[in-house]
Amino acid sequence: MRKIIVDCRFASSRTGLGTFTRELVSSLLARSDPWEYILLTRHKDTTFGRDRTAQQVVFDVPHYSPAEQALLPLLISKLRADLFFSPQFNVPFVMPIPFVCTVHDLILHDFPNAAGILRRTAYRAIFSAAIKRAKHIVVVSQATASALMTEYPSVRAERITVVHPGLSPHFSPQTESEQARVRRSYAIPNPYLLYVGSAKEHKNIPGLLAEFARLRTHIDLVLVTGGREVSQYTLPAGARVVFPVNDADLPSIYSGASCFVTASLAEGFGLPIIEALACGCPVVAYALPSFVEATSSCALLAENKSGSLARGIESVLAGVIDRDELAKGWHERFSWKVSAENIAAIFARELHS
Repeated sequence: MRKIIVDCRFASSRTGLGTFTRELVSSLLARSDPWEYILLTRHKDTTFGRDRTAQQVVFDVPHYSPAEQALLPLLISKLRADLFFSPQFNVPFVMPIPFVCTVHDLILHDFPNAAGILRRTAYRAIFSAAIKRAKHIVVVSQATASALMTEYPSVRAERITVVHPGLSPHFSPQTESEQARVRRSYAIPNPYLLYVGSAKEHKNIPGLLAEFARLRTHIDLVLVTGGREVSQYTLPAGARVVFPVNDADLPSIYSGASCFVTASLAEGFGLPIIEALACGCPVVAYALPSFVEATSSCALLAENKSGSLARGIESVLAGVIDRDELAKGWHERFSWKVSAENIAAIFARELHS
């Protein structure tokens, strides 16, 4: 039987990539495809709620490290598999077997955060080598596909497949009593605006805080965010950071918010805005290509101009929105089962090419 190695080392991280890895691998394991999976994890107790057994191999070596470049090819050769799948772009320069990689975005091309010249150079080299040598490239949106082909014209469209992330079933409107319980648990005021995401450079937290300060309507802003970047920001009156948050409580926090807001300047997909909409929470954001693609005009998407987000928020707060209607249809459109089906089709094609 053919064997596929899946790099699951990000599965234990509380990031978008961690969610993507956990949910996608769980859905792949729930299928009955005619091949075996070998899962590379950082911890032996990493689980995926799997419906079938899969070999698990602990490879606790940091991503993007010299040790990874030296040791991962040796391990792959030892495991004698037929295909390697990475849920992101990071694969060793020397790969002993064919591989499929995933590109979520090209954000680090334009927003390197605090990375020095050495790290930026290494990132570009690893990224470029991966997309040039991959048998196939998975992207999470048409917006990412377009950005990839613009940046790397040699990458042909037939080597790229768009596979949207799925939406976990628990993101749905929650009862008022459950919303109140969660608000008490985290000392969240009511009413409130909500931001969920990292505080990386492209998320443009300073821009969001500036738009919040322009509001003429009194309302609080709750930022569900963490990381060392948060300490760099001076929060205006009414804005507060709530972190960490239990994943099980996020649907209630989305459901209770008057509006989800983000001033992000670049996104490959934007899963939090889909989570918010699935919970019946209105969304105000800049009109990024990935947001336009994902929201189907169900969000208020504004031009990236001073004051545009503030005006959008005030428009939402002044209007009447059928939140139950807003929440309909998202799980049908963004399904991890469908995501796994599309990925499995790529595996089948590449295993027999």
